[in-house]
Amino acid sequence: MLNTLSPAFVATPPVRQVRGQYLAKNHLSPRARAELAAELAAGRVEIVDHTKQQAAFLCRVSVSSIKNVGKSAPRNPAPARALLDLWHYASPEQRQDFIRAAGTDSIWNELNSAL
Repeated sequence: MLNTLSPAFVATPPVRQVRGQYLAKNHLSPRARAELAAELAAGRVEIVDHTKQQAAFLCRVSVSSIKNVGKSAPRNPAPARALLDLWHYASPEQRQDFIRAAGTDSIWNELNSAL
């Protein structure tokens, strides 16, 4: 007979969960907040569902940078406009030189993806 317990059956003290919204809106006294912070540091409390402001503060970024994650950067039309102006004023020989320098495969691939 075994006298030891499997690690899966060893009772671990429960960890109290505190929601981020509770931390943002509670009206605890400074003493109660210090006690909560001590429990958090000791691992007896865990914060779940952080607010965006809390996550931004912890990661030292702005809230707007969190909101912009996954969005593409705004498109700057200036380079396209400049290239178009140069193409418009270029002679046929200059255009051919440009196509040779850029590479016909590169230009053809871009044309295919744009159309």
